[in-house]
Amino acid sequence: MIFQMARRNARFSFSFLRRRPRHAGAPREGGSPRRTPLSPLSPFYFLPSTLRAKTRAFTLIELLVVMGIILLLAGALVPAVTSLTKSNNINTGGRMVSNVLTVARSEAINRRALIRFEVATSWPGDPDAPYRKFTLVQHDLNSGADKQVTKWETLPAGVIFNPQDPGGSGSYFFALNQVQTPALTSGSQTIPTVYIEFLPTGALNVAPASSPVRLRMVQGFLASATATSVTSTGTRNWFETSVDSLVGRIKIARP
Repeated sequence: MIFQMARRNARFSFSFLRRRPRHAGAPREGGSPRRTPLSPLSPFYFLPSTLRAKTRAFTLIELLVVMGIILLLAGALVPAVTSLTKSNNINTGGRMVSNVLTVARSEAINRRALIRFEVATSWPGDPDAPYRKFTLVQHDLNSGADKQVTKWETLPAGVIFNPQDPGGSGSYFFALNQVQTPALTSGSQTIPTVYIEFLPTGALNVAPASSPVRLRMVQGFLASATATSVTSTGTRNWFETSVDSLVGRIKIARP
């Protein structure tokens, strides 16, 4: 009897020693480690358990292939983005000129004066400025004095006034060859310009047969400071403004 009670106590003590508390993730008795439950925020939470076990990282070759595809797409998009930027520049330049011509007509009516829209045909020390800078000037018919109404404005990069007549109805701005005399000055420099003149009535001071007076902006540049033709940048995009001589109404045209 005593011997049986001793065996029972020994068996209980050994079983107690075997049942130690296990921490999270510890292996079960005779089994694999317990897996910690996935959080609902995990990207693998909604995957079947069979796919979770097979999930792995990208290899170097896979990353290189993805990078190559990205570079190919970027190379294909660069020309389109460049073309869009040039188109935006010529649109901006066209709106600038149209707005300044509208201001010239309004100022001529409000001031009861002669207001000239003038374009620089040469600019000492800056070969990029000819046929790109313009301003408004008030001309006093009695004294012959000229006073700048606005500062010099510059067309956006890559946009220039076309010195050559592209053809069309009426007359071309530079073909009228109305040269400012005496020439305007900027600091100590003399700036040759040509102009069209708005009367106090808002009309242009040109013969009716010359109406409308056209002025076109294109994408390109002058090959030299003395060049009179534009070297195109390879696009046919342009923006043209025209002014009716009778009432001074301004129109725009695009290709």
